[in-house]
Amino acid sequence: MTIAAIFGASLVATTATAATPTSVLASTIKPTTPVDSDRVPVELGVKFSVASAGTITGIKFYSTPSNKGKHTGSLWSQNGTRLATLTFPTVKTTGWVSATFSKPVAVKAGQSYTASYLAPAGGYAVSEKFFTQAKSNAGVTFPKNAGVYQYAKNGGFPTQTYRASNYFVDVLYLAGAPTTTAPKPTVTPKPTTAPKPTVTPKPTQTAAPTPAPTTTPKPTPTVTPKPTPPTEAGSTPASGKNCITVPSQCGYPDETNTGPAAGVALTRVPEDATSGPGWTYRSDIRAIQTTADGATLSNLSLANGSIIVQHRGVTIRNAFIDSNDYYPVNCVYAGATRDADSCLGLTVENTEIVGTATCQAGLAFNGYTARGVHVHGCTDGFKADRDVLIENSYVTGLTVSSGSHNDGVQSTASGNITVRHSTFKLGGQSDINAVFQMGVTGADNRGVTIENNLIDGGGWMLNSRPIADGVIKDNRFTHRSTWGIGDVAGASWTGNYWDDTLAPIPNNN
Repeated sequence: MTIAAIFGASLVATTATAATPTSVLASTIKPTTPVDSDRVPVELGVKFSVASAGTITGIKFYSTPSNKGKHTGSLWSQNGTRLATLTFPTVKTTGWVSATFSKPVAVKAGQSYTASYLAPAGGYAVSEKFFTQAKSNAGVTFPKNAGVYQYAKNGGFPTQTYRASNYFVDVLYLAGAPTTTAPKPTVTPKPTTAPKPTVTPKPTQTAAPTPAPTTTPKPTPTVTPKPTPPTEAGSTPASGKNCITVPSQCGYPDETNTGPAAGVALTRVPEDATSGPGWTYRSDIRAIQTTADGATLSNLSLANGSIIVQHRGVTIRNAFIDSNDYYPVNCVYAGATRDADSCLGLTVENTEIVGTATCQAGLAFNGYTARGVHVHGCTDGFKADRDVLIENSYVTGLTVSSGSHNDGVQSTASGNITVRHSTFKLGGQSDINAVFQMGVTGADNRGVTIENNLIDGGGWMLNSRPIADGVIKDNRFTHRSTWGIGDVAGASWTGNYWDDTLAPIPNNN
């Protein structure tokens, strides 16, 4: 499908009437699911940025008679500040409904914004796998996973993503400076030579001539930098507070900087290809299967299947895996003749793994590296028992069910486990067991390093058995957990601090 087919061809060019705002999605695009089965209040939105300064004059969304109730729209800054609101007209037809703000909202180039509306009774329009890559047109960019949502009775800032969905929310954008016509300034006429007054008039009655201004600029205030809070062991917190709101603004991973690289074209399996260098597709089990040691599987998109790794030194790079299987990347397959828990030195880079309640974890158990991996929809983010490196990765939106015991990382702590500079954003979900569940009672738990991560959510954030030579350092913790950080007996604790204050956390809490 061409860009012109995806986006509205009627976007205003630079020669169009400046006062005519443009929308982005083409009116001919129809949702694959016009009426979702959800019947609860949910805020649905789209993240976007603009290439040049301009204004957002309004919002529109795709409605059907099943999308019932009063619909309100909001424009949000990248940190969740509501910039403007509007109310949509009530309609009983199917199609796009638009409304405008009472005053256009100025937007800056390169900054992230979100436009959203509240569907008070669910029943909204959606197309999954629409935003698997960033899409740009006429100065407006929707990033990968631009579609966002938030379940809340009265709405709220939407940040959750699901299967790269498009919730059919659009913006009315006007490039350039606002065109509102300002009233002409009142020109104060030069006073005629007046006789010296015998009575000094009150100041409020004096129409004194306006002298030529000396145009003294306002002094530039001296900005005193905020002091860097003290931390232990010489560590330095990443700049900014409340990074969990938009992790990438503080340099942490989130949906904008993990998964397939922007602009990479993905080959659909099996629709567009059934084999490639070092792999083949098996239709009987809906799986890509490796065929050679050292194979690199790159730029692939797989729906409702898995990748079976049964060779050494395999690399999976720039992949999108939407899976209903137990393990989307499967190193635990039937008929293995070696250690069935080992991934044999597998490296997974810039990959998005989307699971369902069936999915136990994006990756498991031993002998792998995950770098730039975005996992959501599974019960656990990762299972990591030994010889595992997880870095620059993002876990959020786990699927919670009765007795699911969800964890960001679940590990038997069998040695050589490192989780570094990753984001675990689980604080918006109830019933998550832990961000890190580590160790086994009575076992030789050892060799776990948790370093420079953004850690959010869980009952206990760290739910651990005693771990020999464990290291917990330079991590940023939120307060969004049920009981607190937790205790990791036997592990060193240095340089950890709070996300909202940057205050150091001197001990396991």
